[in-house]
Amino acid sequence: MKELSYDEYHSYFFATDAYTSVRPYFGEVVSRALADDFDLKYCEKGRWWYSEWNNHCRKVINLFAAKGTMYPIVWGYNYDFIPRLNNQDKFVYHRTEKSFATDIEDTFYSHVHYDPNTMSRMETLQIRAKYCLPSDTNNLEIAREYVYDVVKRNIPFMKEWFSRVQTIEDVVEELDRQIAQSIAFEHRYSLYTKAFLLAKLHRMDEAIETMQLRYGGKTPEKVLKKLYQVNEME
Repeated sequence: MKELSYDEYHSYFFATDAYTSVRPYFGEVVSRALADDFDLKYCEKGRWWYSEWNNHCRKVINLFAAKGTMYPIVWGYNYDFIPRLNNQDKFVYHRTEKSFATDIEDTFYSHVHYDPNTMSRMETLQIRAKYCLPSDTNNLEIAREYVYDVVKRNIPFMKEWFSRVQTIEDVVEELDRQIAQSIAFEHRYSLYTKAFLLAKLHRMDEAIETMQLRYGGKTPEKVLKKLYQVNEME
């Protein structure tokens, strides 16, 4: 479909009380838009897409339910050897189709000029409308077409990122770049991931130092033990 002006976008997705949710159609429409470029399976439970495992790693794409009425698309990698502490302070691994984690992730925010601190509210809304999926509409036919187009606009960013960030060394470098540029959603989370990746590379001194930064000093003994276990992997 032709690219909508912001006024047209507003008329379809904001300017009425007769809303219909677009979310039940995300799975079908997003899957169709991704199919030409990515060989991914879809998990309806969590509304995410994932590849087969390859060398302890899989590609993952999901929709981030940000505040408001727009869903950014998030893509990245999930590693089967990185454990996460759950709410009961127990280690869990995300290895199944119904359980995944984006151990490193990217969005359109790092590919287009987007700075809410220096841009007007209208400018930021226009950019988000172009690259984020709308959640509600008064015209479901238009909305389904629009969701498809939004995914297609994000695909060049995904392909560039996946082609540039492939090996564990690449991911460590990308995490450093994200942290330095304040792109990473949460630096502590990124430091945790980086530490396990360094352990997998058998760079334990750096891994321990990075995990100490994550915890602001002394690393919990059970986390340190997990680092050593990953370091011993082939």
